[in-house]
Formats: sequence, C-alpha cells, structure tokens
Amino acid sequence: MAGYGPMARRGEVGDDVLRARALVLVDDANDTRVALVALDLLSGSAALHARVAERLERFALDQIVLAGTHTHSAPGRFFGNPFYDFFTIEPAILPRRWRFDGAWAAGLCQTIAETIRAAESAATDAVVGIGVHELWGVAANRSEPAFDANPEAEEWPEVLGLGPAPDLPPRQQKVDPRVVVVGAFPRDAAKPSEALALFATFGCHATALGVAQETYARDWPGVAVDRVAAALGADRLALGLGGAGDVSPLPPDLLDASDDPTTVQGPELATRRGAAVADAIVAAVHEAASNAGDAVLQTIMTTWAPPTDVAQGGLPLIAGAEDARSSLHPRVHEGMTRRRPRAPQGSKWPLPLPRFFNRLCHAAPVHRLHRIHIGDHCFFTVPGEPTAAAGARIGAAMCELHGVESASPIGYANDYAGYFTTPEEYALQHYEGASTMYGTETLPTLIRDLMRDGDERATEPTSFVVDEDALDQALAELSAVLDAGEALRLDDGEEGAVQLLYADDGLAAPTLTVDGAAVEGDSIVLEGPRGETVRWAIFLHDRLREDSEVQLEVSEERVAIVCANSR
Repeated sequence: MAGYGPMARRGEVGDDVLRARALVLVDDANDTRVALVALDLLSGSAALHARVAERLERFALDQIVLAGTHTHSAPGRFFGNPFYDFFTIEPAILPRRWRFDGAWAAGLCQTIAETIRAAESAATDAVVGIGVHELWGVAANRSEPAFDANPEAEEWPEVLGLGPAPDLPPRQQKVDPRVVVVGAFPRDAAKPSEALALFATFGCHATALGVAQETYARDWPGVAVDRVAAALGADRLALGLGGAGDVSPLPPDLLDASDDPTTVQGPELATRRGAAVADAIVAAVHEAASNAGDAVLQTIMTTWAPPTDVAQGGLPLIAGAEDARSSLHPRVHEGMTRRRPRAPQGSKWPLPLPRFFNRLCHAAPVHRLHRIHIGDHCFFTVPGEPTAAAGARIGAAMCELHGVESASPIGYANDYAGYFTTPEEYALQHYEGASTMYGTETLPTLIRDLMRDGDERATEPTSFVVDEDALDQALAELSAVLDAGEALRLDDGEEGAVQLLYADDGLAAPTLTVDGAAVEGDSIVLEGPRGETVRWAIFLHDRLREDSEVQLEVSEERVAIVCANSR
C-alpha cells in the first residue's frame, strides 16, 4: 500500500472497490474539452498521465487531469519516476513492493482511458454550475504552529472569501473548509437529482482508516461518494482533494505528539468523516444547480521545474506525520533545524537528510500543471500535497492575475513531488515543511509557473522508468570494461551521476577517481548483516561532465558501475 512509507503493509483485496471516475466537459463553441478524473489512488503520476493520453484519440495531455483521492489504503508501484522508482534497477536495495510495476500501471492506464471514453460517449447538451459549501468540524490542521507562521493566518478564513469560522477548537478553524462542486445538468432540468455528472474537492487527508488497514479501501472519500449516490439517486460523483497537505481527519485532541492515532482510526472514523463530507457535497450540488448556465471552458497546461537540483528534505519527515508516527519519533521531532544559521539572512536551514537520501528525492525534471477555467471559477492542479495556506496563496494569485472570481486547488494531480508548503511553513520544519523536497522556493516557483500560458516542455516525457533488460546488458558490458582495466568515459553530453553497486560481504571500500582526482566523503546507502549480500551505492552529482574519466580500484572482487543522467 502507498502512503505510509516503510510502515506500509502488503495490501489484500477486500470488499471495497477502487475506481476511476471521470467528468468530461466539452465546450463546442470554444473547441475545448477536459477530462477531470478522480482515482482511488495516493496520487496521479506522470507515467499514468502520458500513457493514458497515448490511448486516447480525442484527448491530449493538456485536456486530461488525473487526481488521486490520496487514500493511503490503495496500491502504489505506478509512479514511474525516480522519487519512488529509483530502485527499479537490479540488484535492488529496496524491496520489490516499492518498485514500479509496468503491468499494473498499464492496466490502470487502460481502465482510466476506458472511463474517459465512457464519459465522453454519454455526453449530452448541458448547463454547468459551480457550488461551494463550507464544512467545518470534520478536519483539523495537524501542524498548527507552521500554519500560524503565515501572514494569511491573521485573517483566516476571510482570505478564502468566507465569513468568520464558527466556535471550534483552533486546529479545526485553520483549514480550508470549502467543498467545491462543478456540476453538469440537463438544460431543461437543472435540478440536483438530475445531475449528469459531478466533480468535487475537499481538503482533508484520506487517513481515517489508518496504517492498520489490511485491505485496499477508498477511506472516507469512498464513503462520501456512496452517500452522495444514495442521496441523489444516481452514481455521478468524482471526488478529489484540495489543500489537504496539513489537514487531518483525526479529532484535534489526538494530534499531539504523545497521542496514538490508531486508537481512533478505522472504519468508524472513515464513515463519520465521509458522511459529513457527503452532506456538504449535496448542499453544494444544490447551489451548483441553482446557478447553472452556459459557461466558457478554458484549459491551460504548463510545467513546473523544481527550483534546485538537490533535494532539501529535512529529518523530521522520517519521524512521520501526526496521522502516523514512525518508530523514530520523538528522537527525530518536528522543528529540527541546524543550530548555526547558514543563510546570509540569518535564518536557520533545515537539518537535511543524509546526502544519499537527498540525492534520490527527485521526482522528475518537470511536472505538468493545469488551469481549468469554468466560467468565473478556476481549478488549478498541484503535483503533490499543498497545505491549506499554500492552496489559498496560489488561489489569491490566480484571482489577482487572471481575473477569476474564485479559485481552488486540485491536489495530487498528474504527478507526485512531495509536499508544497509556504516559505514560512518550510522554515519551521514540521513534517510538511521537512517533506517539501525543493526548499523555500518551491511554492513561489510553482505560482510563477502556474500563471504562465503554456510552454513547450509541457508535452515532453517526464517519466524515466528503468528498462531492466537494457540495464542488465549495460551491467555486463561495463563489468567487462572494468575487468579489462579500462577507463569508463561518460559521453551523454550532460551532467551525470555514478551509482556504484558491489556485492559480497567483506569487500574493502573502493578507491574511486574522477579525472584523476580521488573522490571522498560519499555516503554508504545500506549494509546488510554479516554473511549476507552487502550492497553499497555511491552517488556523485555536479562533478561529472562529458568525457569525465571514472576509474575504480577494488581488491579481490569485481565491481559493476552504472552511469546515468543526474536528472
């Protein structure tokens, strides 16, 4: 199962059915179409996004949005990018259960493509409306001090265009309570019960079931979808998530570090949360029906490139979030930063993860972003987990620069690149900030790129799944070169990386030279128990250039070396 890292268990098929659900909108007058697809998965992925588009004749990449419900009780192994799938290579360091599964991903793509085709084939003349309903008291901010560091916190929720929050515990006031629905209705019967199709978002983690869940399940979003179907008399809803990065379904009094969330997580909590969200969606559907009419549809796809080549994740991420603490908490706790300031401004930098881990925390060179304008409202996608404040900040920029009346996020869309926090939240290094892999400029650069009107990179491949057969052949060729004592030359024309893998217990550390200079200080990734296979890996970035000479000297045993582009 995806979502709980090393604590994740191998899932089993249960009674719950994971689905792909699509709302397809077509604006004939504007020659525009879009498929908004909600997947009962942790997130969308670049691998799925590109391959679904390849299977569809009438939808291009810029017309498809794949958004995960972020259930932590669904399978992984479909991401197809180095952030999760670096260890697709053999021999592998991490268990196969974490690695990309090409057959599983291909089946997903086929299912998604068929869903979009089915939605398109059922299309009919319709009017469209947007409904918004405030839902308080079912979600709580799990990183309250980080949220409070934002300037938006002083006037929250007025920042969202809402009235004052009701009298609730502070944690439950510091969330985005908007349930946003876009609904398509028959032109002659714009009634909630006549809805042709609905797409909704709400910002809250799908972690109500918890890490103890043994079978694949949709968590509270599944309960909400089923309850809405029962209330409206038809199964018409695709449900995604909004600014959920720092928002939990747990009761606010169970978000303290000393509390064990598993005492309340389970089907009962998922049912309560899903039922409340369903009621709010039905209310928003009524509003959408009341204002339904002709609306201009516009879709824009651009890309976001991470602002740094080296991930800047902090140690608090390995302690886990309040929804699921790891065994390292509280020895590794939220707020851990360097003791001595390193930045010129004097602010503390995060205490980074070991170098080898940060070198692996790259998702892809670019991530596709969407703006979907439906009348006066704009949905914008985030390829990961935006916090409530991050989503509000993007929305404010959208309203200011593009003249829309309202804007809201679709998180976990098209790809996954970790968390998206504000610079203020990143500086405090709570779990969300520590899990923002590309540093303090992550959100500012995302906002900048979302505002652009497209770019050429948007249609370029962003998925780099390793071809294991080709890798095996390369390993054999490289081993022969090393056996002959020849120098290995990089000729890919770009900055590169060397991954050194060698096995058999008891090997001496190798001497590695690049252009005649010895390389020192690189990190050991993993050591196995004595008597078993041992694998190390050395990662070098920004040192290797075209035609660099790399040589290895290792006593007694043969070494295999793999060269790859650092991106």
